[in-house]
Amino acid sequence: MPSLQDYIIIIVQSSNVQVPTLLTTLVYLERLRSKLQKMAKGMPCTRHRVFLATLIVAAKYLNDSSPKNKCWCAYASLFDLAEINLMEKQLLFLLDYDLRFSEQEALASFAPFLPKSRSPYPAPSASAKETRAVAVSRAKARVQAHISLPPTP
Repeated sequence: MPSLQDYIIIIVQSSNVQVPTLLTTLVYLERLRSKLQKMAKGMPCTRHRVFLATLIVAAKYLNDSSPKNKCWCAYASLFDLAEINLMEKQLLFLLDYDLRFSEQEALASFAPFLPKSRSPYPAPSASAKETRAVAVSRAKARVQAHISLPPTP
């Protein structure tokens, strides 16, 4: 059995999963961490199973067209289709079938990957708000320039 890190690399490369899916996987893993006992024990492949299940659920939640479980079976190579189906159902049960998450929950999960000055939840400065407002105005102007709408009566 490959190490968890190698297994994650193999799955991410073979499935061509996108960054938002990986980040959503982190949110679900954090939720699981808070629900499971600290001293929970499992089989040697338990961490692999948990990661795969969270990745599958995140992919299905975020993407209208995500790989079917039989494809994940080929990507994962350690587990058969029945096991993957069961892992997905068990994960959904543990998450109370609630896959939504707030911006605050996302930021908390992504904090280790954000610059220290942005962690955990900084208040934007006045100049940052002004810069953003200018950028939004420019973006709206560009969109309006490319869209020719009929004149309003």
